[in-house]
Amino acid sequence: MVLLPPSKLLSLKTRFRKEADSTFIEAKRAMTATVTQIPWWFIGLTIALGWNELMIILRSPLFFLTLTMIAGTAYLIYSLGLSKAVLSISYSTVETAVDETIIYLKTKGFNLDEILDGSLFNRWILIAQQFLTSTLPNPVIEMTNMDERAVDQEKEEKKKS
Repeated sequence: MVLLPPSKLLSLKTRFRKEADSTFIEAKRAMTATVTQIPWWFIGLTIALGWNELMIILRSPLFFLTLTMIAGTAYLIYSLGLSKAVLSISYSTVETAVDETIIYLKTKGFNLDEILDGSLFNRWILIAQQFLTSTLPNPVIEMTNMDERAVDQEKEEKKKS
């Protein structure tokens, strides 16, 4: 039983994405317009309660060096305006790691063909789900793409008529 034809489903998806993007942009603008200052007493309370952790970081050469390197790198990225480039490289690195993980799991006997066309986040979720819930040597996740199923059903209906 097909509730919506694929063309209508595609138009609804694009309309939803456009509305979601505009809502997100409006919410982000509203947040930036209402940014407030942190109260001075909260800063003092944070310093007083976190003094021992601050001293551990400052007294330990390894922690201090790590903190200095992270802060310096973050400052350089911010001051040179490389935030978008760093995020783009980070995303492609994570995507490569996901692809390598899929290849590795396939060599170990997992069947991951169903999730190769999903988004990056969905792929990680499905890989983790399959890996954690599998007790058989060759588990299979039975998932189909809604669009592909609708297109297949439409083709079958055309063949019947």
